[in-house]
Amino acid sequence: MYTKLSFTNFRGFKSLELDGLKRVNLIVGKNNAGKTSLLEGILLLGTPDLLVEQAEIPDPFRVATERARGDSANWLIHDDERESRLTFGYQLNDLEESTLLLYRKAPPKELIPGFRKRFQVRGCAGFTSSDYVAVGCSAISAGLPLPDDLVKPFADAIRSREGKDRITRLLRSVDSRIDEVRLDVASNMPFVAVDVGLRNLVPLTQAGQGIYRLVSVYSSLLSSLSTIGLIDEIENGLHYTALPQVWQGLAEVAEQLDLQLFVTTHSNECLEAAHAAFAKRDKYDFSVIQLMLTDEGVTGRVLGREMIETGLDANIDLR
Repeated sequence: MYTKLSFTNFRGFKSLELDGLKRVNLIVGKNNAGKTSLLEGILLLGTPDLLVEQAEIPDPFRVATERARGDSANWLIHDDERESRLTFGYQLNDLEESTLLLYRKAPPKELIPGFRKRFQVRGCAGFTSSDYVAVGCSAISAGLPLPDDLVKPFADAIRSREGKDRITRLLRSVDSRIDEVRLDVASNMPFVAVDVGLRNLVPLTQAGQGIYRLVSVYSSLLSSLSTIGLIDEIENGLHYTALPQVWQGLAEVAEQLDLQLFVTTHSNECLEAAHAAFAKRDKYDFSVIQLMLTDEGVTGRVLGREMIETGLDANIDLR
């Protein structure tokens, strides 16, 4: 689990350090404050081999055209042409801090002491410190996946009886009509269907955007072998009254699967619901990452329970 993160020269972050991270971390900030960039930075740090596998900068959180993809490395660097090196640092639990270096343009010709070259793809080369660990990240965008793309992660999530029972219980806590969610077949094509007590199963696409969103999120988390989950705009498609149950479910999944979550939101109701869910648990393993856009660039800080409660009690907008 990441307890510290730092980014230098990455997108809008000239220099950003975050200390005191918890198992579940809610990222807040105004538009263009860097919430999505932070998710991308964690994705690159935790799964740098995506650069090799895709030969591109992964962009699961942004709308991208084929024309833009080829130049994606140019958009990683902070707005300073003199700089060519991006630094990503982290601390896992109580271990020593480790580093990932990305070079845009020409990497150094000689090896950097204490580092090894990990990859080189179009527009980017990567070096990692000797103690670097790729923890693996699962990325969930704000948009809804296509029905066909949801079949495999859902099938993986319900492959075991425990997984099937868990995802059904989580969904039922939001909509009590749901008796079961399972795979069905029509015209030899599998699809996700919901049993809500009617004569026939209801295709997930007809069950409402909120349930569709939750099936997508829970399936991705339950089927992934990663230890970090990245969720963009968790409240997208959900009514605010469902957020307490959603956060209770996320807290349960994160603890039982030993996942660390980084989640973005624009919603104050989402923040309040997350705080309330963790306040009821034996351990308050939750923080708010507050990003702020200043004249000098993006800055950030991590808020623990005391500061979160103080802000909410005083009706201070923490977003």
